[in-house]
Amino acid sequence: MSRAFSLLQAGPAYLRLRRSQYWPDERLRGLVQTRLRETLAAAARIPFYRDRLGTRTRPEQLAELPILPRAQVGESWNAACGRSTHPRRLC
Repeated sequence: MSRAFSLLQAGPAYLRLRRSQYWPDERLRGLVQTRLRETLAAAARIPFYRDRLGTRTRPEQLAELPILPRAQVGESWNAACGRSTHPRRLC
């Protein structure tokens, strides 16, 4: 992909960001809540995340989620990949 094409693709996103920086706070909060709901709904369809989220799929329930201890990060990585792999290698 050429650099010019990459810049052209970035143009619309850049313009949206330029416009949104002037939005009122409540509109920005609404966008954040909408995107968060969409992300949680998508995560709930993935077995790895569905197991961790349980029934907590609403933004106001995020504080109820347990913190993942550092020692479990490697184990969780392996479960997310569906196979045993080194934590620094991509699935």
